[in-house]
Amino acid sequence: EDIDIKIVKVYNRTINNNKTGNNMKWTKEQIVYKLQNDQKWLERGIIAIYEKQTREEKVEQDSNRKNGVGFNKPDSHKLSYYAQWIQSGKHLNGKHLENARKKMLKYAGQLTDIANNKI
Repeated sequence: EDIDIKIVKVYNRTINNNKTGNNMKWTKEQIVYKLQNDQKWLERGIIAIYEKQTREEKVEQDSNRKNGVGFNKPDSHKLSYYAQWIQSGKHLNGKHLENARKKMLKYAGQLTDIANNKI
């Protein structure tokens, strides 16, 4: 299937699901689409994952627990920094925005669970 057609199908499902109200179940595919195409969603996603870090992980900007939630060790410092930047009222731009987009795609599963109130 052509990638452009697939993107349109995911977008249409996202729009249609948003009209159904709070009973919507998000799919990982929809979350990936949002992360790739909506800066507000990307930034909210960074904050949502950051909030799953332990207090110590937030302070140290490091991942020291293997609990299946939050950032992984290689991403922890940079994405924690981005989260704090966003929480200060600023927005990502340029290479930081693109770097965050690439890194956050691997967290689409966690974000799907968060969006569906599973974690």
